[in-house]
Amino acid sequence: MEFQHFSHEHPLVFIQEQSIASEEKKVRCSGCEKVVDGPSYCCNECKFYLHKNCAELQLTPEINHPFHPKHLLTLLPKSASGMYWCNFCGRTIFGFIYRCDPCDFDLHVNCDLLQSSIAENFPNYLHKHPLIFIQNHNEEVEYDCAGCAKPLSGPIYHCLDCDSHK
Repeated sequence: MEFQHFSHEHPLVFIQEQSIASEEKKVRCSGCEKVVDGPSYCCNECKFYLHKNCAELQLTPEINHPFHPKHLLTLLPKSASGMYWCNFCGRTIFGFIYRCDPCDFDLHVNCDLLQSSIAENFPNYLHKHPLIFIQNHNEEVEYDCAGCAKPLSGPIYHCLDCDSHK
């Protein structure tokens, strides 16, 4: 079964059981950048891979995101001009990216999918800027807590102005 994905010029072929996860042949998904294991789509011409779930995500071309409320973010299939860093998690982005050109703001698709809400009840005497509450950061954030300096676990608060996590 062939599939044409917006992020790739060649048709992709469905592979039911993909397991190229041996140390010398690790293949990464071109969408989420995680190791491909299980059902996936592959380009036989250039070895482009997408997890089945990543290929079938209904990604919106432009989004309004709480991590960057100033402007819409535009979906790009991959880093077009080289290196981008996610403004939320700080990692380099090689896969799908949401970008705001005027602000030079970039967001991993993985970080876009984090469930978040504005933390209106957080005491402002503890932090001067509005915070975003994130229930489960799925280990996308590898920083230590700005308050206690311990590794982050469980729900977190994120400050867009200071780029800190608590």
